Amino acid sequence: MDLSNNFFSVSIPSCLSNVSFGNYFSYSWGNLTFSYWNTRHEDGYSDLYPLVRLYDFTSFWDNVKLEDQYVFNIDFVTKNSLLSYKGNMLNYMSGLDLSCNNLTGAIPQSLGKLFSIRALNLSHNHLTGHMPVSLSNLSQIESLEFSYNNLSGRIPTEFVDLNFLVVFSVVHNNLSGRVPDKGQFATFESNCYTGNPFLNGLPSENRTKPVEIPLSSDETEEKWYEIDRTFFISSFVATYGVFLLTFGALLYINPYWRRSWFRFIENFIYSS
Repeated sequence: MDLSNNFFSVSIPSCLSNVSFGNYFSYSWGNLTFSYWNTRHEDGYSDLYPLVRLYDFTSFWDNVKLEDQYVFNIDFVTKNSLLSYKGNMLNYMSGLDLSCNNLTGAIPQSLGKLFSIRALNLSHNHLTGHMPVSLSNLSQIESLEFSYNNLSGRIPTEFVDLNFLVVFSVVHNNLSGRVPDKGQFATFESNCYTGNPFLNGLPSENRTKPVEIPLSSDETEEKWYEIDRTFFISSFVATYGVFLLTFGALLYINPYWRRSWFRFIENFIYSS
């Protein structure tokens, strides 16, 4: 049910909880199709309201043509994206979008009875009051959006039981208290809570971003082939000194090498 981008300026009607979102299913036996609306109560029990439709197709191809004729393509905004649903996929997707209106008042507790709903978008309105704890009963919910309202109070800790929640946004409200950090809420970033100055325990931005150590200007400009000039000169002098001492010691110990070396120097001087 997409009622977004209108000019509704009333409170959210509590009777929306009577809409059977995602509770329709059917099966066929021969040329009979049995369809049911499944209405679930808070005590966990369900009521099934059967609808029997009789089809008498003359051939398989007539059935295919009829299905192709009545296949609808539905566009629905969920998880911050415009998604398209068609055919049997519509049986697995149900959502309520009341965003971008002028709705006022509190969020009805009765919305927590939409047990099979997968997306709820109440953003960009003028809603006030607290976030109902009853919304924690939406066990199939994947996207909850309350951004750009005037909601106050805390984020119910019971929301951590929403195991399929992928998108959660309360941007620019007046929420306070500690942000839940368990379950799916451990995966949400701090930008999901922007504009709520009284919230605490926000996810650390360093949790997903590696710590970058800034380099000095000398380190950034240093080339791989540049070396320390002082270290180079000291090493060269030490190596040269060790070589001279070793050579002198050999000449001093071995007389034959000493005479040969002197003879080589004498020949070199006179020959030049």
